[in-house]
Amino acid sequence: MSAQANLFILDDDLDYLKLIQMDLEELGITTTGFNHGKELLDTLAKANEYPTAILLDYVLSPSMSSSKVLKLLQEKYATIPVIIYSGLDRQGTVEAYGLGAYATLIKPVDVKELKSI
Repeated sequence: MSAQANLFILDDDLDYLKLIQMDLEELGITTTGFNHGKELLDTLAKANEYPTAILLDYVLSPSMSSSKVLKLLQEKYATIPVIIYSGLDRQGTVEAYGLGAYATLIKPVDVKELKSI
């Protein structure tokens, strides 16, 4: 991922969302953070330009599960790579590959590893 990348990040933990945004922006990556899947999907629906990639926390609130968000992204925005990250074991991230994830990472995300994807 180049320094000119524009990354959408979806995480229901606002503190972690702010932290990862700050770390990525220090590397020159532009970020837009979202706390709810619907908010991200609504923004994409209105967008003139799509992000370089989407970073999606695999464990989100019950209002819209990560697997549902990933499925909708694959249906409507299949050209945008979705990178899944999770603080849980690899089971969720392995499941995410089956749903079309481009890559998976374990939380806390190593931003240098993310940048190399």
